[in-house]
Amino acid sequence: MKEFAAEILEPAGINYSFRVQDSVEALKLDSEKRKNLFLIFKEAINNAAKYSHGTEVIINLSIQSGHLHLEVIDNGKGFDKDEPKSGNGLSNMKDRAAAITGALECKTEPGKGTKILLAVPIT
Repeated sequence: MKEFAAEILEPAGINYSFRVQDSVEALKLDSEKRKNLFLIFKEAINNAAKYSHGTEVIINLSIQSGHLHLEVIDNGKGFDKDEPKSGNGLSNMKDRAAAITGALECKTEPGKGTKILLAVPIT
């Protein structure tokens, strides 16, 4: 995940920080959760690089209340969630989260950046 963030964000001139709680490093996820977590992460990073027009991305991975939490936060232009979109990225991310019994939330509004929040139960 760190390598992917560097490959996408650095060429775009976007500063980023990657914070991983120590307990996450030792976490073992099954292959389906690992795959879907990574694909959701990739989509969030790609969206931040391509569409946010931001200068900074904060990535946090932590364990809280029996859930793995992923946050991808950018300081970009945000968007109106009620406006129709041409792509399927956000709906694909929600479908992937549901496939691993996770919950995905997108917090955004024009001029306020975007926060992608994913919580996946640890079993």
